[in-house]
Amino acid sequence: MAYCKKEDVKALTTFKRGEISDPQVESIIGKAKADIDASLSTMYNTPFDNVAVHPKGVPEKIRWLTAEKAACIIHFREYDEGEPNQTDYGKNCHDRVEAQLKQLRECAAGLIYPDGTEVPRIGDCPQNSPGSGTAYVPIMSNTINGAAIFSLDDITDTETD
Repeated sequence: MAYCKKEDVKALTTFKRGEISDPQVESIIGKAKADIDASLSTMYNTPFDNVAVHPKGVPEKIRWLTAEKAACIIHFREYDEGEPNQTDYGKNCHDRVEAQLKQLRECAAGLIYPDGTEVPRIGDCPQNSPGSGTAYVPIMSNTINGAAIFSLDDITDTETD
């Protein structure tokens, strides 16, 4: 069973040379699937189409990540490869997919089955990640051009009852 359909991939891209053949799209989907499995294997039971492990089906996020990764591969092969001073859409596309996979590996995002239940993780979340069970507060800058705009240490309650 494939993670996505060839129609999913075709819906996400246009082709430079008319139509790409169905066997080519299926082969590229296979590569995208293998890349996603390798990327997520430390955090989730892969493959996601193993009915014994994932009886509720392939999570929708995996379906669309696979379709997007396949579209990235097609775009890179058809447009970006060997064309200097042209768009880097294919590479940028790969970077976007990899960023989403990284969020899944680092517990900044999770997966759900088509029925809405959460896909269990097999790996431990990194310390201080949103899914690690510890309080997680993202650290953001409190400065503009080097000047502090607020400080939690400066907050005092001056009103008394």
